[in-house]
Amino acid sequence: MLTAEQLGLQESVRDLFADHSTESRVRQVVGERSAFDAGLWERLAKLGLAGLIVGEESGGQGGTLTDLCVVLVEAGAALACVPLLATSGALSLLHNTGAADLVEPLATGAQVWTPALAEGRSGWGLQAVSATAKPGWTLSGTKTYVAHATAADGFVVSARTPDGPALFAVTADAAGVRREALKSLDATRPLGTVTFENSPARLLAAGADAENAYTAAMDVIAVLTAADAAGVARRCTAMAVDYAKTRRQFGRAIGSFQAIKHACADMAVAAESAGSLVWDAAAALHNGPDPVAASTAKAYCCDAAVHCAEENIQVHGGIGFTWEHPAHLYLRRAKGNELAYGSPAEHRDRVALALAAGV
Repeated sequence: MLTAEQLGLQESVRDLFADHSTESRVRQVVGERSAFDAGLWERLAKLGLAGLIVGEESGGQGGTLTDLCVVLVEAGAALACVPLLATSGALSLLHNTGAADLVEPLATGAQVWTPALAEGRSGWGLQAVSATAKPGWTLSGTKTYVAHATAADGFVVSARTPDGPALFAVTADAAGVRREALKSLDATRPLGTVTFENSPARLLAAGADAENAYTAAMDVIAVLTAADAAGVARRCTAMAVDYAKTRRQFGRAIGSFQAIKHACADMAVAAESAGSLVWDAAAALHNGPDPVAASTAKAYCCDAAVHCAEENIQVHGGIGFTWEHPAHLYLRRAKGNELAYGSPAEHRDRVALALAAGV
């Protein structure tokens, strides 16, 4: 359950996105192939939302993970083209590795950093990395599926050292850093490839410290991605219900037909369940890493978002399949969340392994 303060935050953020993340504005940002909506991001930063979960001593607001999830749900519902998920993920990694001096520019919105963790089909696990770092430290390798890669000011990068996997900070203007935009399905959160060629890097954590920091951060990122997906599910359900009430066929509203009723009811259950899982998972993580709660939320909410987005298109019929209708933008966002930071199948495997291990 949300507190009165969190409900107030929810209302304020919803109103902000209603004014500044309209369908026309989203289409403009997508059409311009912008890395993100700089004006909207500046507004969020001025409100302290960029560093909502960062302590006040580091330029943040000292909020909770649930507070940030409130914002992410609304961002998903509004298709907000901002690097909030990426920056929050980078902040979590930096905080968990004790890089306090790198946190403040991100918390204030002055800089945008993003995690650079995946390498093609090898997955998101820290042990799967093939990028290498030599004592010194210089880093070489290629990271893909990097959110907002072409506009980021820096990256938190996983790489292998002679002593095992580690986490590094690399600025975007460092020598040997090359960035290339990818043609991605979800244009509201563009992806890119980042190649490092003997790029100067700062060691953040190695060995067990890196593993612990990575695991804790990935739990947070999973819940934040689930929150965005829950917002997509909620909005798609509302769109479908509203259309079913007003669209008439054979002399009656299509919402009076049993097939449409059942579709909307299933969507409502999925969306409501997704929201509940987000709040539960965020609360669970207040006490430390919880792979079961985090991965359960990620898997279910992303599946729910895709289901609701697909059903929304079906309820709208022919118009739902057109470029002019926003339904496809929500399906794209849902599919992007589904695959980001581990697919639902990968997260279900993670839940099974954690339960088998008695976590």
